[in-house]
Amino acid sequence: MITIVEIIQEARQGMTRPYLCRADDGHEYWVKRVNAGRKALIAEWLAGRLGQMLGLPVPAFTLAEVPGALLRLLPPEQRLEWGEEPLFASRVVPNAVEIRFTDLAQVPRHQQAEILLFDTWIGNSDRTLGPLGGNPNLLWCDHGRSLHMIDHNLAFESAPSEVRADHVFAEANREWDVIFFSGWAQRMAGTLDHLGSLWDELPEQWIEECAGRISLEQVRNRLQLITDLRNPAWTCS
Repeated sequence: MITIVEIIQEARQGMTRPYLCRADDGHEYWVKRVNAGRKALIAEWLAGRLGQMLGLPVPAFTLAEVPGALLRLLPPEQRLEWGEEPLFASRVVPNAVEIRFTDLAQVPRHQQAEILLFDTWIGNSDRTLGPLGGNPNLLWCDHGRSLHMIDHNLAFESAPSEVRADHVFAEANREWDVIFFSGWAQRMAGTLDHLGSLWDELPEQWIEECAGRISLEQVRNRLQLITDLRNPAWTCS
């Protein structure tokens, strides 16, 4: 866990209104506070860790604490939004910007297919972008042409068909041939075996506040979709 030493500024966009902060490890992070909702923080943590274990480009993240002395410098109404429990902190990716529609063609087709498959698996429909805009939750670095996946707070919410309907990489499902899918199905099933240990990483306060709204068993049942290769969610139509 890192300790926040400086609260710099609030993000200009994003429903969870994260804050740019500096931590005691010398890095800057986007920190999501308790006002984002504990269920959203749980989804963010689990989906991000699953993505990392699968080798997808999810930026480093960790739990963060804010010292009471720093919180007391904030207006009283803001202190409640920060709370006194661990928070979700995603490390800032240097020189990255939100991906533009004109950048999409530079993303390798196989990577598009992998991200589409992952979002379908975890039920994350919050990755849209078209000529008129959207909410891709993808960062792009022109130098090195690298892609980074962020903001999984709505994971485990949507049905596969809903995810694929408006996904930024919806057409990449044409890459889901037998070889591609069978390999990823095995990798996802193997990752699912670690779900219990990932759940154990969650702060107790988040779990207690979400009793009855999200549980390890609910998440596991959602992800078991991958074990049924006959499910129409995975067809290459």
